Amino acid sequence: MSLSLGLTLAACSDGSAADTDTDDEAGSEATDTQDPGTDTDTDTDTDTDTDGSTDGESTTEGNTEAGETETETETETETEGSTETEGSTETGEPPATDGPFVAARLNGGEPIISRQMFIDAGLDGGGNSNADKYLGGHNINGPSLIRVPPWVDEADKPDPSAQYYLYFASHYGRYIRMAWAADIEGPYHLYNTEDGPDGYGVLDVTSEVVFTNGNQLNPSDCASPDVVVDAENERVLLFFHVNNSTGKPESVDGDKWFDTWYQVSYVASSRTGLNFNGGDEVASGLAGEPGQDASGASYGVKQQALANAYMRTFIVDETWYAFTNYGPIWKGPSTSEAPWSGPWTHVEWAEGVVEGGGNPVWDDLHANFGAVGAAAPRWYAGFDGSEPAPYGENEPRTGAPRHFAVRWQSDGATLEVYYTSRGEMPESIYATTMDTAASPDYAQWDTAVLDDDPRGWVHQRLLFPEQDWEGANLEPTISKNGAESEVNALRDPYVFEDEDAQIYLLYSGGPEAAIGLARLEPR
Repeated sequence: MSLSLGLTLAACSDGSAADTDTDDEAGSEATDTQDPGTDTDTDTDTDTDTDGSTDGESTTEGNTEAGETETETETETETEGSTETEGSTETGEPPATDGPFVAARLNGGEPIISRQMFIDAGLDGGGNSNADKYLGGHNINGPSLIRVPPWVDEADKPDPSAQYYLYFASHYGRYIRMAWAADIEGPYHLYNTEDGPDGYGVLDVTSEVVFTNGNQLNPSDCASPDVVVDAENERVLLFFHVNNSTGKPESVDGDKWFDTWYQVSYVASSRTGLNFNGGDEVASGLAGEPGQDASGASYGVKQQALANAYMRTFIVDETWYAFTNYGPIWKGPSTSEAPWSGPWTHVEWAEGVVEGGGNPVWDDLHANFGAVGAAAPRWYAGFDGSEPAPYGENEPRTGAPRHFAVRWQSDGATLEVYYTSRGEMPESIYATTMDTAASPDYAQWDTAVLDDDPRGWVHQRLLFPEQDWEGANLEPTISKNGAESEVNALRDPYVFEDEDAQIYLLYSGGPEAAIGLARLEPR
């Protein structure tokens, strides 16, 4: 049973240290077809790789705007036991703003997924090569966790003891990664680390995937998994984006400031959650799973381009929706149809305009920036492009929300929304709520802001960097658009509610060096 958690948020009375940090989802547990009471995940970045491909977020790898060369190291922490975000005397950070939850780090504060796992598996040489980026743990982000569905037999698991599948990605990776565990706190074990008939991981685009309609997914960044357990059809859905595909319809374009450009979202399906490749819509590519799901659809990759990148899906009144990178909500088909039955739509804003509905978190941040400017504690979050940003990207997207997570409260109408934002210092995980019953029009949905909030927190700050691997030992800087490494920042929240009603928060730290796990506990 879901906990009823009224996110009525009050401002933090503590003083705020001057924070600076950079950009880039949070999710909710994916169960069934996600009617109110179940959750899902997604997110978007424009990356410039060494192969010249570009994503919806520009990475600091070869990015002259960001002006940084990406390097990545993994830092170990010495904390043992769970740690709560009640403030840090070492960093001078204030406690998280008041709210119903305290986030207690698990695994002794250490990450549950790290680069060392890829080095041990022989996928990563510990350097900065394309192989380290495409196949290894040079960059780690975008967690999405499920409990293994009951229809998956032990013989169809990577190990009979496997109870949890943790999907994640890399800003430069050519496949969606997965690690399994018997216990939610781990240890986690990488799955499919060798190039076999079904490629690496659970979905592989190291070679092009050619669809029957002639379009294709080219070898490029493959990321932002949002995994949904569809119990009715006994299938697992994987929403993801690629950085380079052909045949993108105009309907999948976002607005000028909040379009993810070449990063486009698609969906694939699997019975076991282990192989999302192939399918009857793929003319040339890796082999997938045989057979059909309960709806009669084959498993595998679907050729319909859906929406902007970094989708975090949820269902309202039997209709699919998703938060995407930069914050716009996209609307999909009815749940009586497959989520790939057509392109998703969104509220289209006028050219170059940064308002118009359908992006509630951005609206809150933008209003706050208009009231207080680039000041602590939110800095450039909600930046409207009216003055130069500190690192030279004078565009609203440099202060826009990055990636989202969602979870339904027990009333079936109130959606908890978790996110991080570019322009922060340090980038941290925030929480708010959205009343989906307030209007039948999703363009009118609004997220709750803090009452009595003189400091301008806007929403509850739930978690901020406190461990060395999260970048807490580094000087805070304003968070940027795109991939970064060795930065004091958190990104990519995902919220998972287990069968025992325990609620967990997964996230990436440093900002994309490893994945951590915390339990969300009522105050």
